Amino acid sequence: MKVLLVGSGGREHALAAALRDGGSASEIFAAPGNAGIAKIADVVPISAASVIELADFAQRVGVGITVIGPELPLTLGIVDEFHVNADGSLAELGAVTVPGAVGGEGIVAF
Repeated sequence: MKVLLVGSGGREHALAAALRDGGSASEIFAAPGNAGIAKIADVVPISAASVIELADFAQRVGVGITVIGPELPLTLGIVDEFHVNADGSLAELGAVTVPGAVGGEGIVAF
């Protein structure tokens, strides 16, 4: 299965390594990734904040699941965008925004 990993930090590097070592991923894409992640995954030059571009990319290359590491794309509604953009055909591991909530990780629901 093709996997899209969103983020560029140490947490995402660890996730990329776990995805590689798990053996279920046929291809791993990381957006935006970093130099260390580039040794494990195909780095895609799309910002973690560009949720529409990420959804378009995932749909275009046939990503089976998207793993979202950082808080920013979650707070920008990446999961909601994936559902709207692809009519529910994209799967993701993340959270959805809670309308009217304010601040930090408190604005997401699992």
